[in-house]
This record gives sequence, C-alpha cells and structure tokens, in this order.
Amino acid sequence: MDWTLAEIIEQVRAYNDRRRRECQQLARIAYGESGMIAVRFGGKGQQIPEIWEVFPFWTDEEVREFRVEKYRRIMEKYAATGGGTRA
Repeated sequence: MDWTLAEIIEQVRAYNDRRRRECQQLARIAYGESGMIAVRFGGKGQQIPEIWEVFPFWTDEEVREFRVEKYRRIMEKYAATGGGTRA
C-alpha cells in the first residue's frame, strides 16, 4: 500500500516482460513442433516462416538482431565455401 506510482509502473512492466519471455519459450516449442510436422507432411521445397513472423512475442529490436544473425551465418557459410571466387 506504500508503493509509489513509479514502483507500480515498474512492477507492471517487469511482469509484462517476464510474461513475454515465457510466451517466447512456448512459441519456440510450438515452432519446433510445427516445423517437424511441416517437414513430414508438407510439400517439397516449401520454406517454413521464421518464428518471429508467426508468433508476436518479440520486440522489433530482437527481430532485427535475429535477422542480422541469420544473414551473418549465411555470409559466413558463403565465405567458407569460397564466396564465389573463380578457380
């Protein structure tokens, strides 16, 4: 009963953030399961959407970090295979 408004707001924000992280974990499980089902029953060559496109539990900054990491891995793999250099 003796909390300030700022403390109450901070508690609400902390609860919302904790709940968002819990939902992210559940989304990762559901995404993995749906990926297994898609591979088993889906047509060949179909691309599975990224997890952040399907579940809304990520902030714009987190999505940006995921995309940067995804493209960094692609470029590292490309560079490791020769990166388009001609022999």
